[in-house]
Amino acid sequence: MYTLSAFNSSLIVLVNIYTDEFNNWQDTRVYANDAMQVSIFVSVNYNGDTDEGILDQIKGYVQENVVIYTLDDGKVILDTSKWKKSKEGNSFHHDIDHAGNSIPGTVSDIRAPLYFTVPVGSEGEHRWIAKLDEKETSTSTPVTITVQKFSATSGDVEIVNKAATPCNQMRALKYKDGVFPDVQKLVKLVDYKGIKFLSSADKAWVSMIHSSKGHKMGVFVEYKQTQKIRVAKPGHEYFPHEMIKKDLGGSGDRNILHCGCCDDSLDFTLAEVEEVWNEGIAMLMAHHSSLEMIKYYSSLAVSTNYNNFEMNDFLIEDNFGNRMTCHINWNKDSGWWGNWAVSTITVVYP
Repeated sequence: MYTLSAFNSSLIVLVNIYTDEFNNWQDTRVYANDAMQVSIFVSVNYNGDTDEGILDQIKGYVQENVVIYTLDDGKVILDTSKWKKSKEGNSFHHDIDHAGNSIPGTVSDIRAPLYFTVPVGSEGEHRWIAKLDEKETSTSTPVTITVQKFSATSGDVEIVNKAATPCNQMRALKYKDGVFPDVQKLVKLVDYKGIKFLSSADKAWVSMIHSSKGHKMGVFVEYKQTQKIRVAKPGHEYFPHEMIKKDLGGSGDRNILHCGCCDDSLDFTLAEVEEVWNEGIAMLMAHHSSLEMIKYYSSLAVSTNYNNFEMNDFLIEDNFGNRMTCHINWNKDSGWWGNWAVSTITVVYP
């Protein structure tokens, strides 16, 4: 019976260093935001028999023992206290130009992935080589990492109308077309604000309500929720344990949402909501003469007070790890009919 030899690190031969698992690319472009990672693939051969277990050991050995050198100022070991090293990639894209373009295929070598978080303030061109044991890749064929600062303004972001019912409309908070590469999208709020009603509804946050001026409501749908979008059960009295409130005062201990057609949001199809998420961050606008939210306080037996509040500043994130504070004007064009706009965008860092 044929038996594979045990793993032997001395049989590993360093070949080269790339920026893709399946292509021989040696250039990459990334943002300096302390969130996006640059991906590096160390290419090796193995002069012995392999199976899946030995391949894992080869990659593990390379990841643990390879040393990355920067050629920016002579040949210096990369400072991994700044360029934080990981064996695992995070949820963000790793290359501005090639995101979504890498096609899985077959390569003759073995490639061990490493990921380095791109620090703030590292803008410029960086050239790296790899050294494993006593062998290093050529200084004439380094990987070239072009690091750029991310910038955006209110003119780069918009809120667009999508599918609608008689008094509800899906909207997308998104980058304007043509401003950034097509693959670069706004994806989520980092922190939600306002009121989230639980029990019969738990997928949306009311961030604006005008009960007495406009009878309108502005809502953020929770990240990647796509079905049965409902703000609250109309007419239901929500007690404190049935709500989550963030950054909101003076909204009462108990709340009731009155709306003759707000449950129409349940009619949005999976495809309609997914289309919004494919463009940006999903929002919901409700507008109807019957729409109002009543607030009660424990010290009062009855109340005729209406909730009127606006949360304006939201921390948003795109799929490259860029974060911005987005200020929303819920009252564009006199404010009565639910027209919204992005007033300011300020880039921030984790």
